[in-house]
Amino acid sequence: MIETTIGAIRLSTVLLGQLLYTTDLKQEGHWYYDPLGSATGDNTGTVLVSAGGQVYKRIYTGPVIPEWFGAVCDGVTDSTVAIKRLIPFSDIEFSVGLGYAVNDTITFPNTIRRLIMHSPLIYTGNLNVPLLVIGESGKGLPLADLKINVRRKDLSDWTSEESIGVTVINANTSTIQIINASRFTIGARFIGIGAGFVYNSIFLTNLFENKIHLDLTNKSSVANDIGWCNENIFMGGKFAGFSSTNKGKSRYGVRISSMDGTYTNNNNNVFLKPSFELRFTASDPAEAIPILIINGNNNTFKDIRNEDNSPVTARISNESTENEITTGFGNVVVEDFSSYPNTRKVSSRQKLLTEANNVIYNSGSLSRLAVLFNGIDSVNVPGLFVGSSSNANVQIAVNGIAIDENYLEINSTRGIGLFVDSDVSKQFIVRRGVKDGQGGRVNIRCYDASGMILNNTGPGHPYVKSAVYMVLTYVSSFGGVYRTGTDSGSDVLFQVGPEVKYFSLIFSGGTQPAKINSFSITSVDGRHPTVWSGLDELGYEIGVATMAPSTGSWKKGKRVLNFSASLLGEPEGWMCIADGSPGTWAPFGKIGNVSNQIAIQTGNSTDVVNKVFLNTNYPLPDYPIGTTVSYYNQGKEYRRETATEWSVKTISLIT
Repeated sequence: MIETTIGAIRLSTVLLGQLLYTTDLKQEGHWYYDPLGSATGDNTGTVLVSAGGQVYKRIYTGPVIPEWFGAVCDGVTDSTVAIKRLIPFSDIEFSVGLGYAVNDTITFPNTIRRLIMHSPLIYTGNLNVPLLVIGESGKGLPLADLKINVRRKDLSDWTSEESIGVTVINANTSTIQIINASRFTIGARFIGIGAGFVYNSIFLTNLFENKIHLDLTNKSSVANDIGWCNENIFMGGKFAGFSSTNKGKSRYGVRISSMDGTYTNNNNNVFLKPSFELRFTASDPAEAIPILIINGNNNTFKDIRNEDNSPVTARISNESTENEITTGFGNVVVEDFSSYPNTRKVSSRQKLLTEANNVIYNSGSLSRLAVLFNGIDSVNVPGLFVGSSSNANVQIAVNGIAIDENYLEINSTRGIGLFVDSDVSKQFIVRRGVKDGQGGRVNIRCYDASGMILNNTGPGHPYVKSAVYMVLTYVSSFGGVYRTGTDSGSDVLFQVGPEVKYFSLIFSGGTQPAKINSFSITSVDGRHPTVWSGLDELGYEIGVATMAPSTGSWKKGKRVLNFSASLLGEPEGWMCIADGSPGTWAPFGKIGNVSNQIAIQTGNSTDVVNKVFLNTNYPLPDYPIGTTVSYYNQGKEYRRETATEWSVKTISLIT
């Protein structure tokens, strides 16, 4: 074996030997003489041709490395020619270093099976061109092992989508790792052209300072065969940038689309725990949206991190449908402009709220249930108690609550509520229908087994705990309650302590009057605890009043029961017989069998009198004060003293 250099071999005009060893730095290796080799095949790395026409071939197994072909991994030296010499090889491994600088697109055909880039390929040119392309139109790229590391020396201005870090075409059942794709308009594009980009396992690490960090798309081939991008799994990935990067220009995390519209059903691509930190600032009008689905169905983004992005997490359009987005950190807001809006979205804070569906109470429309108790300003809500913040009393009606067509308006010193058994069930969710900005406060008053109110001096305080984003604070209002801290209509998840055998759930005003139309209670543990109002009411869905309403707007058919009825013959209640303010109200029904009996009020008692045995057939109200009526069957004589009071004395019994 003869030691020599690559330069010496090329200058030689005679055969140097059957076996050579080159000592050039990073190009060391054994070579053998191939008498049948082509004199035009010199590529520096694996084939050398001497001045005399002798062909020498490198002896190696495993991957080729760029340095064999003349590349320099210093991040500066132009290695374009050397890197292009790698194109015919199917197994390539970049060395660890600062990277290989190139000024043109590098394209590997679908025959590549392994490309491991321990250091980046760096685009040093100033054109809007793809840096790295792997695969070919209309041809599959199966079982490839790709570890991609690309970046652009100078940040793209994001004006052209031709500036792409890496494009992988028609990969299938391959393993792809994106170590880095930074500073392009599109960081990485995975595309099906005339075939599918399918069944790949893709590991994402760092996508940085791109306008579109990751692009999943498709288009037809020259032969008009459609492409598609389906059934891929993506793991991890940090999609990020600086707020100062191309300030004033929008940026996006993942885009799913069709380049030519020939296949709009890119589907079942699953992203597990990607982190989107696109650095949105409120002073910048540009968007920073993690997810754009323009042409895609049934794609899943699971447990994403949504931090420092636009208020909108995802935008869905065209015929895209049945996609799913959940967060592990941060909120999720979806703008679904699609023809079939059916995007499932759940934030980490909403998961329990969304999954729990054991509703134990639903109020229905409160504004339609409520009635004016005194006909003027005191409100009764059937099925609920009302109360004042100054005490823990359970009342049938109070003022300070207004009824309009859509809401009950409750001021800060009034509340409506009910009781819930919590002897076994301990965790609950309260949902409300409220007017924006006037959600009011949710109050929870706790009782022990003896019926005593549990307050902040008890050993188990706090007796109510909630989620970290909605802490409940103890206040002395309503006899002592745990209350939400802001006027909000958000769902309230809370848990009561083991000492709490039942509780009152009370809705009140806050900084502004609450405007609430409905509410529901869900038992998280799936049990069905008892719910009650704390009142013995005349009717559950019919309000009670002492007279027909004289204010407010009412619809025909609304009924209220007569709460003050004490005599036979009085109306059971009143019904609205014509819409209006307050509408036209008429009594309905009469208490007792008024065809044969009448009631006479004498002091604190009432005599029910059979009209057959009276010395008159006229109704009692027709008699003027001072009139006497004899009840012969009972030996009584009644004298009318006032409009409502009669006196009674004994007379001879006549049977």
